[in-house]
Amino acid sequence: MIAEYEIEDSDKVEVVARKTSLPKCARCWIHHSSVGSFSKHPGVCEKCFRVLEETYDY
Repeated sequence: MIAEYEIEDSDKVEVVARKTSLPKCARCWIHHSSVGSFSKHPGVCEKCFRVLEETYDY
């Protein structure tokens, strides 16, 4: 999975893989900057937060 990428205008093709610094969602395991943004569900990403809010009426 690609968590982040950068495209530069160049004639050269180069691929660099490195570990992301983004936090991992406890529910879907993607690495995303939104993980930790929701006090009600601090371990999940925005997508999973929306699903949890729609699925479970607290």
